[in-house]
Amino acid sequence: LRDVKDTEASRSFTVIQYQNDVIRVTDESNTYEVDSEGGQVVINLESNVSDYSVQIGNSADWITVSYGSGTRGLVPSKVVLNVAANRTEAERSAQVFIVDEESGAKTQVQIKQKFTSFLKVQQTSYTIDENGGEIRINVNTNVTFDCLVNPIDSWVKVIRNRETVDENTVCQKLSIDRFTEKEQKRVSKVSIENMSFEEQVIVTITQTRDLY
Repeated sequence: LRDVKDTEASRSFTVIQYQNDVIRVTDESNTYEVDSEGGQVVINLESNVSDYSVQIGNSADWITVSYGSGTRGLVPSKVVLNVAANRTEAERSAQVFIVDEESGAKTQVQIKQKFTSFLKVQQTSYTIDENGGEIRINVNTNVTFDCLVNPIDSWVKVIRNRETVDENTVCQKLSIDRFTEKEQKRVSKVSIENMSFEEQVIVTITQTRDLY
């Protein structure tokens, strides 16, 4: 500030303006739903902070950050989350916080993941000869299951030690006794089931014998 009549009479001061730090979700909802098999969630943001961090709440190790970084200026940006397949046999949810530690600006969203059960077998009938042996049933499922044999079919025995084939497939093994009766064949129905989810598959075991 100067006196126009006295150029030596002046005073100065400084004006400092701080930005209003903003992180906000531009999607219609702050809740994102993911199906049982998982996948990616893209969170669209507007922000004017740099180097914001993405924090996963509830110790939810089934969510990981694929991409997320801050920007300067109120411009579009995004956070990409990877959600693992749900093997918990229940729906689950977690809070995700997007935070700038320096300014305190933050927002949060909720990730909800459904659980849809499935249980099926690669083959519904097996035939084995009179010598007996082992039958291997590949069960494709995301739930625990029981393998039940009719008690009167004592010649079919469930082997409790299952093998994992891949992420969704388990091998259920059956032990079949020798067939010594003078009959052409015998048949047993084996139930693979999880009744909590009303999932059931019937597998037919047929044992044949050559007649001498």
